[in-house]
Amino acid sequence: MYAVFEQSEDAEAGRQAVDRYRMAREAWADMASKAATVYQADVSYGSTPMRRGHWSDRLPGIDTDLAAMQVKVQVASAGSGRNATEAIRAATGRPSRPHVACLHTPPASFQPGQPLALSLMPSVTAGSSAPTAVRLYYRHVNQAERWTSVETSGQSSGYAGTIPAEYTDSIYPLQYYFQLEDGKGLAWLYPGFNKTLSNQPYFAVYKRSA
Repeated sequence: MYAVFEQSEDAEAGRQAVDRYRMAREAWADMASKAATVYQADVSYGSTPMRRGHWSDRLPGIDTDLAAMQVKVQVASAGSGRNATEAIRAATGRPSRPHVACLHTPPASFQPGQPLALSLMPSVTAGSSAPTAVRLYYRHVNQAERWTSVETSGQSSGYAGTIPAEYTDSIYPLQYYFQLEDGKGLAWLYPGFNKTLSNQPYFAVYKRSA
């Protein structure tokens, strides 16, 4: 919402941005208070300052950001700005994403130093649109690394992608997911989250073949 305000200087967008940031601040403070009785005061996983300390240590910075936002919104409210009603509606609404059931069988194992071929077959039914492109995202099971992606080849009857041999040559297992696009600017993930956000939104291959 704040990005909408920055581009439009619309006062209503600014007010909503501040309100939502204030709500987020209170949620963070509540979580930090509860964590204080569970975690050590210095929960660190690296030398970078933002990766050190405790959740409660972030509150002063959040308060500084919030105060700066409020000042900018007050200044903008005195001007005209551009009407951002449609942008506000888009930012606060729940978009209806396309969904297509897919067929995919994760491999039981992989051989380090050998390419890992993967395939996906969208199951297009009446009322659903076939994807126009599918991209394969993969990385080692190592959260210090970023995802790598490659465009798959094929069409709606089936897409194929490969994790390169040089990438599988690692001490880590592999994880991956697919991004499907409809050609109209919309995209969705497979497997992605279910409605209750209770599933694993990616596939993982842990076992190494001989």
